[in-house]
Amino acid sequence: MSLKKLNFKHITMIMLVSIIISVMWHYFDGSLCDVFDEKKLNLDSDVSVHYIDVGQGDCELILDHGMSILIDSGEVEKGNSVVKYLKSCGIKKIDLFIGTHPHTDHIGGFLTVVKNFDIDRIIIPELPKNIIPTTSTYTNFLKLIDEKKIPVDKPQIGKSYKIGEGRLDILGPVGQNYNEINNWSICARYVYKNTSFLFGGDMEKEAEKDLLNTGQMIESDVFKLNHHGSKTSNTKKFLSAIKAKIYVIEVGKNNTYQHPSVEVMKRIDGAKVYRTDLNGSVVISTDGSRLDVRPEKGEG
Repeated sequence: MSLKKLNFKHITMIMLVSIIISVMWHYFDGSLCDVFDEKKLNLDSDVSVHYIDVGQGDCELILDHGMSILIDSGEVEKGNSVVKYLKSCGIKKIDLFIGTHPHTDHIGGFLTVVKNFDIDRIIIPELPKNIIPTTSTYTNFLKLIDEKKIPVDKPQIGKSYKIGEGRLDILGPVGQNYNEINNWSICARYVYKNTSFLFGGDMEKEAEKDLLNTGQMIESDVFKLNHHGSKTSNTKKFLSAIKAKIYVIEVGKNNTYQHPSVEVMKRIDGAKVYRTDLNGSVVISTDGSRLDVRPEKGEG
């Protein structure tokens, strides 16, 4: 065999192996997602938290060493966008879905998501009968869960879910007599080594106060403002207890609710703030100590 033919075979084999490795890395490593039109995120960690732009709604994705948690899913019409985002991250199944509360801007997209991905487990709050929604979205939400035979957990305060090398702690809701559905929002804190991320759905002042009174650990590096930055949430005392370095606001552009509130924005003045109406989707990767912020628009 000639040296020329041998070199050609070796080069061809090396190129083929490189292509295979590249494809596998893209589709199976949850920290590398080709999700933005003009930016390919090349994150050098195995853990990333994604605040997905779904307009006036919430949707967050936690990727930890090949495992995934999806928190909320935006409105019904945002379902296809969420599915596209998840697929661009190489998601094959969802290990845990949390529907913080049954408002359509938080669980609507689930109707499409559940038809495209297997979901291992779901956590949703148990509401008092007198405030259970009768919307078609919530009815279909429960119907699909039943049809797919997905195990459902009620939020248990103090329970932790091991996801990859991190954990998700359930902190709330802690009250029992709320008349407002928002206050039944599941509050959860994701911890990976020395970094932490807090999620509270649309919980409002009453629920925030009750959570503070439990003495649970809520201090976190990153906090997604409650209820899209509404002034009915995000009290000064609550924000002071969290001591976040970075705030993310999931909010729709020119929304009729005037979210985020000017009052709340003043409370976090001087901190790093990212808004999906201005920055698009926001991805924060971490190695357990450093936080690397990559917004779809603007600078990190």
